[in-house]
Amino acid sequence: MKTMINLCLCATFLVGIASCTNIEPSVLNFNETLASGLESQGVYTVTISLDKSVSADVDLSYTLSGTAEQYVDYDLPSSIRIPAGSTSTSFDLTLYDNYVYSAEDKTVIIDVNGLTGSDNVNFGSTKFTFTIMENDVEIALGWTVNGGNAADYDLDLYVYRSDDLSSFYKSSSSFTDNPEVIVLGQDEINETYYAVAKFYSGDVTSATVNYTMTIKYPDGTTSSNADVYNANKTSPRSLFEVVKSGDGDFTATADPFGPDGIQIGEPVAAK
Repeated sequence: MKTMINLCLCATFLVGIASCTNIEPSVLNFNETLASGLESQGVYTVTISLDKSVSADVDLSYTLSGTAEQYVDYDLPSSIRIPAGSTSTSFDLTLYDNYVYSAEDKTVIIDVNGLTGSDNVNFGSTKFTFTIMENDVEIALGWTVNGGNAADYDLDLYVYRSDDLSSFYKSSSSFTDNPEVIVLGQDEINETYYAVAKFYSGDVTSATVNYTMTIKYPDGTTSSNADVYNANKTSPRSLFEVVKSGDGDFTATADPFGPDGIQIGEPVAAK
């Protein structure tokens, strides 16, 4: 790539003097080098520009890096072109809301490092970093057994919505899963949700089941609340109230119905 093209338009005059014109190269830059957005945003438009147009199409090539995974967290067009006579082009960074909780935000770095079509373009700021912000909450219920065979014991996790406490909204009830996990994301309406632990199976006449519910927030912070099932205590337990007030905006309060909780919803169905 040339830093300058010397176009010598020489005209010979009677005095024998030649005049030459120098054309400065155009410089390529992203309009912004840093940006961020929630994974539920869908599309973010990225613009890259020349400080002056050139006479041919400029096709750009790029490499990708960062902690986000293409086709899982995001996608990009395979080609980027600035048409002849234009000074910019825009393309879509498509974001995927995958309903998978991540404790850390993810990044995608687009590094434009090659071009074809013109020899009179220099690279300026051609690296763009986008931070994909987490917008989900993960609710996890894990447990340990004292005095019994752990494989014989099972707890289930249910989420109820405050506008309908008669039936559960979401559940995680696999006999082999410990912890049980439910994710609340941007598809949920702004509402109050109750996270409930339910004892499903195991002999607690001589054993105890210690269980912990953990809320993992979009920013990576957590809240936990614990209790025990034993011979005298096997009722469903509401350990957290989770309020969604906006996309990625969740708050949680422990023991919304007091330290003993209350029974919410219908009896647990057989697996």
